This record gives sequence, C-alpha cells and structure tokens, in this order.
Amino acid sequence: MHWREPLGLHELIVSVVEDGGMKSAHRYLKHEETYTLLLDVLTQLNSQAIRVAREVNALLTAGLRLGAHSLARTVHEISVRAGV
Repeated sequence: MHWREPLGLHELIVSVVEDGGMKSAHRYLKHEETYTLLLDVLTQLNSQAIRVAREVNALLTAGLRLGAHSLARTVHEISVRAGV
C-alpha cells in the first residue's frame, strides 16, 4: 500500500501527543495547588483532538478521503479553540 508509511507516521505522532498530554495531565491536574480550569479545558481539548485524529487515520486507511478531510478540519477547529 502506497500510504502505509505516512499513515503509520500519523499514528505515531498522535500517540506521542497523547502520551505527552497524559503526562501533563497527571503532573498538573492531580495536585490541587497546580490545578487550574484552563489546564482542565486544554486537557479535554487535547483528548478530543486525539480522538478525532484517530478517526481521520481510520477513514484514510479505509480510503474515505472526503470524510477524513472534513474531520481534519474538525481537528483544526479544536486547535483554534485551544489557542483562544
């Protein structure tokens, strides 16, 4: 398959972002003195973006490029919300 390597790299990047998000959440959200509502919201947005990015990968693997493209826009919208 021509797209096997790029899709594998996409999944690797998503996994690294997920791991970093989980480590940050465990480090900062479990202690009351470092907990803030902003960190909580950013953690939730990160989780949502990871879920949607995995759906994009699944759609691309299945050959459904238009559905993957629309979900990729959703990931972009989540990142914009995180940056506001």
